[in-house]
This record gives sequence, C-alpha cells and structure tokens, in this order.
Amino acid sequence: KRKAFTQDPGKVLVKAGLGSLRSSAFLGVFVVIYQTMYCYKHKLHKYLTLLRLSKSQNLLSRLPVPLVEALISKVSFWVPGFMAGLSLFVEEKRRRGELAMYVLPKGLESVWVMLRGKGWVFRTGNWGGSALTALGMAMVMSAYQNDPQHLSGFVRRILYQFIGPN
Repeated sequence: KRKAFTQDPGKVLVKAGLGSLRSSAFLGVFVVIYQTMYCYKHKLHKYLTLLRLSKSQNLLSRLPVPLVEALISKVSFWVPGFMAGLSLFVEEKRRRGELAMYVLPKGLESVWVMLRGKGWVFRTGNWGGSALTALGMAMVMSAYQNDPQHLSGFVRRILYQFIGPN
C-alpha cells in the first residue's frame, strides 16, 4: 500500500476516505434503524393502550391485550435487532465477515451473561472471561488456518509475525 500511495496519493486517499464514509454510514444506519424501531414500537404500544382505555369504537381498540403487550415484551427486541442487522449491507461485501468476527465475541459474552443470569449454565468464577477469550481466539485461529482471506490484512500480518506461515 505504501507503493500505491507514493505512486498516486490522491487515489489512495480518496479510496480510504470513501471506505471510512461507508463504515461510518454503516454504524449510523445501524443506530438509526434500531432506535427508530424501538421508539415507534413503544409509541404504538402507548397509543393502542390509551385507545383501549378510552373505550373508543375504533377497530384498533379491539386488538387483543396480549397482542398489544407483545410490543414491549422481551421477544419484541429481536425485531429491531434483526432489522438493524440489515445495515450490514451498507458495508463492502469483503468487510462483512471481518465485522462479524469483530462483534461475535461481544455477542457470545452477552449470551453467556444472560444464560448465567437465568441459571442455565454453571458458575465460572474468575475464569469465565478467559474461557470466552479462548473461544474467540480459537475462532480467529481457525479462520487463519482454513480461510485466511476472511481476515483483514492487518490481522493476518500480526498472526504471521507471532505464529508464522499457515
């Protein structure tokens, strides 16, 4: 990349700028989608609840209570999460796997904390974080061994320095 920069710095800077804009757009669209859906589902719940309490003859006031309450249930948070995940299509196709590898450890940690809070998994004491780190590193090493093209060039170079050729 240094050679390309010395040959045509303008092209390299424009390409880097566009990549940064695309990544920023991805993050912005993600937040906008989730926040919008979250606010509107709560606003809709409030509207339908007030409509039902006002004894209006409106068709919406006759919706079943469990259907209205489903708008604020724990399961209802999956819908905005899934829709926000669609913002991944803003990002370049070759970077999607890299982003997945970036967020997967945080997702696994959230699942672990949730399962532990419900008592569905054993208590780990002080080594739970280490176990999750080992799992995440195992995933990175598996990708390095089997599909190194899915890792960013930066990660591949660091692994090459520490581990050597695949």
